[in-house]
Amino acid sequence: MKLRSILLAAVGGLALAAPASEPCSTSTLSRIAFGACLRQDRLQPIWEAVAAAQPELFVLTGDSICLDSTNASDKAGAYAAQAAQSGFAKLREARPVWGTWDDHDYGVNDAGAEYPDREVSQKLFLDFLGEPADSPRRARPGVYDARVYGPPERRVQIILLDTRSFRGPLAVRADRAEGEGPYEATSDRTTTLLGADQWTWFREQLRVPAALRLVVSSIQVVAEDHHWEKWMNFPHERRMLFNMIIDTEADGVLFLSGDRHLADLPQRPAPGSQAARAVARTCHARRQSLQAAQAGHRPL
Repeated sequence: MKLRSILLAAVGGLALAAPASEPCSTSTLSRIAFGACLRQDRLQPIWEAVAAAQPELFVLTGDSICLDSTNASDKAGAYAAQAAQSGFAKLREARPVWGTWDDHDYGVNDAGAEYPDREVSQKLFLDFLGEPADSPRRARPGVYDARVYGPPERRVQIILLDTRSFRGPLAVRADRAEGEGPYEATSDRTTTLLGADQWTWFREQLRVPAALRLVVSSIQVVAEDHHWEKWMNFPHERRMLFNMIIDTEADGVLFLSGDRHLADLPQRPAPGSQAARAVARTCHARRQSLQAAQAGHRPL
């Protein structure tokens, strides 16, 4: 996969606080940068643009490396190569880098719970991120996590989902056309995307007070217009996701995803949500500038 573009989520005027276990920070969070689909074996000039944007936080939304291998040594070598990328290394020295995984850093292409080396992959991924030895992410299956930033009236919550470790089998299309994706919506309502424990945890996170919630899913949540990986391949799970947001009255939800080799800003405002309408207006205002930026972007 290639990192086709980096999207910047501007959250102007919000104060940055450390995770709950650390002292509160008084610095100001004005920008969050995020991106996916890195190729550790190629030049990565994109980091110059990321550094120039001066984000306070960079969120990896999946595929921190591109490697389809069950060999732990190969995977460790790929992470070492990515960590040695000069632009990426400079960013990590200057800014916090945090994130979740997708298929090519989790295991193999489009892999789910059937992947046999999940524990090894999880350790290597968390080592790459520099996750502390006592991190909850090292004590449970899956790499999901959440952090809260800022004072109550300007609080930003970032929720990282794990859409790989617990995901059930994908439904494969019988009539796949050339150039189209291989998957369709499953009719098996017993399959899961997040798994029972992560669903329970996610509901608890949605009840944490926050003015804005950035929910990071490595695969697209809103999109319905293709046959590649996406939440709509599990329509009962996506319905539960949206209903859970409404039931918990979690306002200000914005999904960030990776996986696809393009930039997209789909919208699905919750009924009556003022924050959703505000996000929709922001997305509309940014769409033209994003399209213009894509015309001149530099792929890796």
